[in-house]
Amino acid sequence: MNITHNMNEYLLHKTKEQLKSEKISDAERAEYLNIITQIIRNNDEIVSAVYRTTDYDKFKTLDGNRTVEKSRVNKILKSINDNGYIHCPIIVNERMEIIDGQGRLEAVKQLGIPVEYIVFKGLSINECVALNVYQTGWTLMDYIESHADRKNLCYKFLLHLISKYRQLGTNVVINAITGTLGNNNRITNEIKAGDFECTSEQYERADELLGYTMKFLKTIKNFNKGPITYICMAIMFAYQVEDVDKEKLLRKFETYYGMEDVPPFIGVDGALKTLTTIYNRRSRNDKIYFEVEYDRFLSGKYTWYANKYGIKKKFTEE
Repeated sequence: MNITHNMNEYLLHKTKEQLKSEKISDAERAEYLNIITQIIRNNDEIVSAVYRTTDYDKFKTLDGNRTVEKSRVNKILKSINDNGYIHCPIIVNERMEIIDGQGRLEAVKQLGIPVEYIVFKGLSINECVALNVYQTGWTLMDYIESHADRKNLCYKFLLHLISKYRQLGTNVVINAITGTLGNNNRITNEIKAGDFECTSEQYERADELLGYTMKFLKTIKNFNKGPITYICMAIMFAYQVEDVDKEKLLRKFETYYGMEDVPPFIGVDGALKTLTTIYNRRSRNDKIYFEVEYDRFLSGKYTWYANKYGIKKKFTEE
C-alpha cells in the first residue's frame, strides 16, 4: 500500500469523524462530503468501495427528505436515453437510507439497470439537506451556452445579443427578445429546458431595442436611482409606445435623470413612473404616462403592441 493511499485513508477517516460532529454548519458538512467524494474518485484502491445491485428494495427513504418529483426522474431518463448511462453512485448511510440520488435510483429502477452506491456511516438528514442546498448548480448562462454549443440557432441568437450588450445584462436581453418586463419564471424554465424560441424578426427587433437603450447607459450609471435592469426594461417599453418621441425621451433623460426631484425607484413600475416624470417635464401637450400604458398592456388591451411586435398573448379591444 503506497503513501498516497495511506494519506487518503487517513483523510477519509478524519473527514467522516468531522461529519459526526453536531457543531459544524450545513456548509461545512457539504464541504466534507465533497472531500470524501474527491478522495474516492482520485484513489483506485478506495474505488472498490462502490457497490452495485439490482435489489432496489434494499434502499430506504430518509425521514425528512424531499419527495422525488416525476419531472426530475423524467429528465434523468431522457438524459440516459440521449447520452447513455453515466456512472454516478448514489450515497447512502449504514441503514441504506438515501442521502443523495433518489431521482437516479428511481430512473435506473424503471430501466432495470443496476444501481451503484457508496455507504457512508453516520450520515443523516443534516448532510442530506446540506448536500442539496450547497451543491453548485448550473447558472442560466451555463444552460444558454450549452444549448448554443449544440447548434441551437435560437440560443446562438440569444448568446450573440448577450455578448454584444453585456453591459445591459442577460435579463434585459432576454426581455428584449420576449417582449416581457421583469423576471419571468416560465421563460427561464423554457431556456433551461431547451425550448426557448427566437425568430430572426425577434432578433432584429431586440437588437434595435437594445441599441437604443445603450444610449441611456452612461447617464444611468452616473446617477444611482435604482436597479439598472428595471430602468433599461422601462426604456425598452417606452420606445415601443405609440406616439413617443424617441429623441425627446433620450434628450430629456440626459437632462433631468440626475435631478434631485426625480425620485429613486425599486421595480419596473417605479422606473416607468420615473420616465413619465422626465418625459412630461415642461410639456403642456403630448404627454404620455408610461405606467398607464403598461397597465393597459398587462390587462390585455394593448392591441397595437401585440400586432406590431407579435407578443404571444391574447389581447382584446377596449
